[in-house]
Amino acid sequence: MKIRRCCTRPALLVLAVCVISGQSAESVDLSAEMAVEMAMKNNYSIKALEHQQKQAEYDIKSAKTGFLPSVNLSGSYSRTGLDFEIPAAFSAMMPPGMGLDQNSFNYAIQIQQPIFTGFALLNGLNSAKLSSAITEKSAETAKQKIRYAVLQVYWGIVSLQKSASVTSEAIKQLEELTSNQEARMEQGMSTEHDYLLTKASLAQARMNELKVNKSVSSMKRQFAILLGLPATTEINLIDTSAEGNVLPDVNLDSAVSSALSERPDLNETRLKMNLTELGIKSAKSAFYPSLVAAFSYSNESPELDEKERWRYSWRASAALSFNLLDWGNRNFKLKKAKEQQLALKEVLQEKTATVEKEVLDAYHEVEQLQSETEAAELLMEAREKAYNASLAKYEEGVIPMYELLDAHNSLISAKYAALQTATSLKLAIINMDMGGLGSSSSFGAQ
Repeated sequence: MKIRRCCTRPALLVLAVCVISGQSAESVDLSAEMAVEMAMKNNYSIKALEHQQKQAEYDIKSAKTGFLPSVNLSGSYSRTGLDFEIPAAFSAMMPPGMGLDQNSFNYAIQIQQPIFTGFALLNGLNSAKLSSAITEKSAETAKQKIRYAVLQVYWGIVSLQKSASVTSEAIKQLEELTSNQEARMEQGMSTEHDYLLTKASLAQARMNELKVNKSVSSMKRQFAILLGLPATTEINLIDTSAEGNVLPDVNLDSAVSSALSERPDLNETRLKMNLTELGIKSAKSAFYPSLVAAFSYSNESPELDEKERWRYSWRASAALSFNLLDWGNRNFKLKKAKEQQLALKEVLQEKTATVEKEVLDAYHEVEQLQSETEAAELLMEAREKAYNASLAKYEEGVIPMYELLDAHNSLISAKYAALQTATSLKLAIINMDMGGLGSSSSFGAQ
């Protein structure tokens, strides 16, 4: 019994260590840059895109096999009963062994090599390569959008956490006011109405705190999923300052030109244009003849009279085929391919104009938010001074309680607005650096 106790205690200690280690493993400290790197490695959508890229690579390898000869092996076996008699006259007309061999089997091997297919194989290979490049650009677009989404959620959480701090500060101020009002009311220096006003404001502030904390928890769960982590992972943010954003020196014409040449979603559409050109070539290949060379060798079961002798044969051939009449089917397919190219040309023009618009919008949004941030900071300072002045006047009995509470609410609202504009400016600068891709409503041209 003593031995059992001695064994149990170390086991419990090991279990406790494992539990503590498991709990610590659920917490992670991240900067904005670290969060982006983690998302690029672990995000579920990015992993799915990597598998799609591998699929495209296999399509290229599959298209290359069309240039190589194909080898087919076939065989058969049959067993025939001999419990019947064949008339002598009919038996004499049959080839030796036919109908008399109870076991019959044969095998054959055939090799085919395409010589000319109207460039269909070459167009198929080029099409697979272009499709792979399109998949790569699509993945690049998705990664950029996920990067922006990660930063958007990251700085959104930072803003909400600071809003929670503002709310906590407001609760402390209102708790102090409520206590003072209760004491003044007991001394007959204040009315019950003023006390109820401050108490209602305190209850509203506490409700706001619950809402903000709930939003922070929800966004952190969303953030964890975006990073490819379990939703219950506790994430601690290292970067906690979105203020001090300065617009870098940007030449607007250069920014537009750079976006038009480098935006992956626009390059994806250009590659799709090239793919439609290959579609036209593939449709034209149906107008050419096709030539295939073949070689076959077959071997059958031995003859009945000579068991050691097998019947074998070989054949070399070349087959040329050309479709003389298909009732316009080839023409219809060719016209369809040309219409697809024209349709995508219109899409490309629209996409080009949209990218230019998004760059200009991103640039002007940064300018606007810079002004709004400066104005929000000035307003917050003014509201803070106004609240302090109102508090002094209230203590002197110059103004009623509701005016003091109005000044307090205005101060809290100004602090919220300053946090929001600072975060919006941070994201707008990031979007500007991405050529407006972060605010793009489309996920690549279809």
